[in-house]
Amino acid sequence: MKCASLRAVFVSTTFLIGTAVLHAEESKAPEKKDPADDKGKAEKDNRKVVRLTTAGLRMAELELQIAKPGTIARSVDAPGEIALNGDAFVHVTPRMAGVAIKVLKVAGDKVKAGDVLAIVESTELGNGKLEYFSTKTTAEFSKSDLEREQSIYDGTEKLLAAVKNDPTPDDLETSVAQLPLGDIKTKILSAARTLRLAEASLQRAEKGRKDNLVSATVFDAAVKDVGAARAEYKGAIEELRLSSKQRLLQAQRAVRVSDAAVATAERRLYLLGLTADQIKTVTAEAPDQVARYEIKAPISGMILEKQVTQGEHVEQTKELFTIVDLATVWVNLRVYTTNLEQVRAGQSVRITVPQSDKPLTGKITIISPLIDERTRSATARVILDNAAGSLMPGMFVSASIIQEEVKAELAVPVEALHTIDGKSVVFVNEDKEKDGEFFATPVLVGLADDLFVQIKSGLKPGATIAVHNSFTLKAELGKGSGDE
Repeated sequence: MKCASLRAVFVSTTFLIGTAVLHAEESKAPEKKDPADDKGKAEKDNRKVVRLTTAGLRMAELELQIAKPGTIARSVDAPGEIALNGDAFVHVTPRMAGVAIKVLKVAGDKVKAGDVLAIVESTELGNGKLEYFSTKTTAEFSKSDLEREQSIYDGTEKLLAAVKNDPTPDDLETSVAQLPLGDIKTKILSAARTLRLAEASLQRAEKGRKDNLVSATVFDAAVKDVGAARAEYKGAIEELRLSSKQRLLQAQRAVRVSDAAVATAERRLYLLGLTADQIKTVTAEAPDQVARYEIKAPISGMILEKQVTQGEHVEQTKELFTIVDLATVWVNLRVYTTNLEQVRAGQSVRITVPQSDKPLTGKITIISPLIDERTRSATARVILDNAAGSLMPGMFVSASIIQEEVKAELAVPVEALHTIDGKSVVFVNEDKEKDGEFFATPVLVGLADDLFVQIKSGLKPGATIAVHNSFTLKAELGKGSGDE
């Protein structure tokens, strides 16, 4: 009797989740045996039972579920490895050679798209901006010249219109006084006055000729003077017409050429990586900023590698940073040639990751058309969400590629099933008022996958079963058998 008490104390001490009374529950013989009792009833009455105290139940942290219908998947197993998402992985290189005057980020830093990683000073960029500034200034002067020439041309047209009415020199001078004609205006007015004087002299010579007061020589000279003055006047008018038109055309051509030069310089800045907004501010930049530009993160993610130091000369081909977005990862599954006919893009996949209680699910996005000669396998790719950051490239995983799913009238999680005395059992809590009492109930199993097992008999839908941490109940049964 003393030995039994000591053994009971030992069992209670070694199992910290509470005192448990473990024994084979023998059914009490009824006063009258019912002939209708069948073998199943006899087995049920002889089930082993585990009883936990309230404290023991709490410390065991059992997860209970209701037995219900489920789905058993027929699948193909495939090993795999987590890899970086190749579509979310970038190498950052400078657009122009130069000197890294500032390095703002290091490996391990998390960045957002647009964050400044480094600042580079580039002679090529400086020259490009200076060229743009120069062509921009020339274009502005060209436009000013065009405005002046257009004004002269318009004034010329007004003068030519006035000349058609044969005005007097005084009237002509009055009409063109405010016109921006330049030196040609003085020349025309002078020619007009000369013509008027010559015409007046001719009139006097004609009168004197009639009165025999003027010789033929003087008269002929007056006629010639009028002809010469008229020719000079017409020449001045024609010169004005041609020169104003020519100067206008030259000014227009100069504007087109300067605009083209600005556009070329602007396109060069685009090629160097500047945005439209940045180009607009080029002419307002401080002299010490003209040759500097920022290297920005093209995507959000984490800096995997930094390969530049402050003061280092960098070429366009040098990789300065490597950024990876780990929000998603690739899972590359190895599908052997014997299973290739059963695998296709779009199939669901259950992926088991080390140190994870629940499998992850995804779909095959692509199957490599090439066979690895060494492993005789093809690669099937699955993309997984990794917002939590728990999936690390290089981790090995196991996967089940679902071929079909079979409906089962009753299915229990794999972790709920145990083998005791060579029989498959689940632990059932039959009395809600006795939440610490669990019967090791034998069951007949059918199909199974990595998540669920089909129960053909021995368990009814709606029964409450122990799932997570149910192995502690099996362990207690083992201790109980040693005590008996």
